[in-house]
Amino acid sequence: MKQKPTKLPFYLNIWFYLTILLALSNVIIFMTISATNNHHAEQQIQLKKLQAQNKQLQHENKNYRLLNKTLTNVQQKTDAVTKNSKAAAKTPIKPASFGQTQTYADNIKVTVNTLQFSDETPDQNISDTQLIKIQFQIENGSHEELHASGVDFAMYDGKRQKATEDTKDFYAEVIAPQMTSSGTLYFHAKNAGPYTIQYNGKSWQTAQP
Repeated sequence: MKQKPTKLPFYLNIWFYLTILLALSNVIIFMTISATNNHHAEQQIQLKKLQAQNKQLQHENKNYRLLNKTLTNVQQKTDAVTKNSKAAAKTPIKPASFGQTQTYADNIKVTVNTLQFSDETPDQNISDTQLIKIQFQIENGSHEELHASGVDFAMYDGKRQKATEDTKDFYAEVIAPQMTSSGTLYFHAKNAGPYTIQYNGKSWQTAQP
């Protein structure tokens, strides 16, 4: 009678180790694929960050070019204004005669109509002076309100001495757009003429005595 073969334990069978090797291979393959996918995902994230940074840099570069162009234009205009101002300073502006109109920026026009000695009673008594009365007109040709005041005017006598402005009938008005206002001012002059009235850089002068 033949002896029945002894059955080997399962861990001594080759198929057991093959199964383990196959499982380990699958785990290794899965981990490798997972790591590769994670690395690829990180690369995609970094790529998107770099693309966003590049886009921001392009935007900032565009803004810089625009700013530089604006500054260049401003500098050119400033240089032109400075050049014109220097040229104007070398060429004195001839005073207008009374009754003539001077035109300013924004189409504002001022006319000093008359200058005459006055016997009226001033608000201030200043000795050794002659009270002089001027009448003027301001036309606001702009599209905004114009705040006009008597302090914008100044008067000088024949010795280039500034006259004192009297508070009598003091002028202060807000002139609406496209409207005209008239006013009167009084000055105390110490010396004889010719008298010069100035308003915002332009002037009117009486004839030489």
